[in-house]
Amino acid sequence: MRFSLGLLAALILLAATAPALAQGLEENSPIRAGRFSFSGGGGFSQESFTISAGVGYFVLDGLMPGVRYRYTRFNDRHIDDKVSLHDLNAYLRYYLDVAPGFYPFLVGDVGYLKMLEWGEDVENRMAEMFSVMGGAGVAYYLSSHFYIDVFAGMRHYLDPPTWSYLHAEPNQFEWGMGFGAAF
Repeated sequence: MRFSLGLLAALILLAATAPALAQGLEENSPIRAGRFSFSGGGGFSQESFTISAGVGYFVLDGLMPGVRYRYTRFNDRHIDDKVSLHDLNAYLRYYLDVAPGFYPFLVGDVGYLKMLEWGEDVENRMAEMFSVMGGAGVAYYLSSHFYIDVFAGMRHYLDPPTWSYLHAEPNQFEWGMGFGAAF
């Protein structure tokens, strides 16, 4: 619970200071108020793959709330268990204007996760839970509209089921790489 309150306090502080910190943006800056951002990403390993898509809107210069959907599928090659995750997040990003095309950001989100597990070795199971995340990253604009970004942060899952791997480790490090367009 302490982690959740800290994240909430940080998001309120960011929202309150955004207008003062984001003054002086160039007219064609991609983080100006009134612009939409559409993003996507994905990744894979030998045992999983992930795809995601999101949309955000700059309500103030440098401050963008948005939503993101992420799907992850795990396949264990050694046993016949399969797990899929459906993750819907509401996020808030605050971008700093440090150099043209280069925008570090802080991010926080609240998420809803639906976890499904099935296979020959287990009974079919489903769990729903919430999470909070805080982190930082950087967006690099390749042009005035298209960018790539990377981020890293810690996610805390609230009340995961006892059968889930998240029960033993509710705090998970996560990172991602993505691409997007802002208009």
